[in-house]
Amino acid sequence: MEAGGGEELTIRTAVWNVQWKPRNSPAGKELCHRILAQRPQIICLTEAYENFAAETGYAISSGPDYGYQALPGRRKVLLWSPSPWSSIEQLGSPKLPSGRFVSGITQTSIGPLCVIGVCIPWRSAHVTTGQRNRRPWEDHKAYLEGLKEVIELLDDTPTIVVGDFNLRIPRRQAPIDVYARMEDAFGERFEIATRGLSFNGSASIDHIAINQRLRCVEVNTLNNIANDGTKLSDHFGVTATVTLAQT
Repeated sequence: MEAGGGEELTIRTAVWNVQWKPRNSPAGKELCHRILAQRPQIICLTEAYENFAAETGYAISSGPDYGYQALPGRRKVLLWSPSPWSSIEQLGSPKLPSGRFVSGITQTSIGPLCVIGVCIPWRSAHVTTGQRNRRPWEDHKAYLEGLKEVIELLDDTPTIVVGDFNLRIPRRQAPIDVYARMEDAFGERFEIATRGLSFNGSASIDHIAINQRLRCVEVNTLNNIANDGTKLSDHFGVTATVTLAQT
């Protein structure tokens, strides 16, 4: 949001895996309310219907084919901004498993921002469900290899990588080599702003990473428990407020 009185300009990003909740369902309505209450300039939704984004503004999404039989309108990654998008990309790298990547550039109160939305496959993707032709962590590692290629080709534009990483940071139970691939993919150019973030004793697997052109001001979680005690989603939401780094 835009600050006044000479204060620092910041933007807030919100990310939430909404677990395929329809926008007009009771859970979907409450998820929308809790997200929009943060007044984010960038929203990343994973496992969402295309129409879940705000009724105003502009949304872009990953491709529809993520290797599983899916209902119409479902997308693994959805990005929303109040401003139009340019340089929209759904492939990223040929190494990336399909349907789990979207990126674009949008205008914000701190200037042009490159946003990369990801949904990194979980450890058992296509192991016992879907195509059933993978080993545990195989698609996850392939995605990290492709993401590394994407990151290495980035220019100096302020950039965030946001979405469902399906990995706790710092490492908990993931294999050491998998975690090392993640750290290698982001390298020294990116800081994972949500490192160590948790809610109700659970570490986040949804993350926001920023390049060196940006500085994180604040990170927070969004409660995934409804007022009646039921879960709105099996993920809690995450927000990060960032500003331009001083040069």
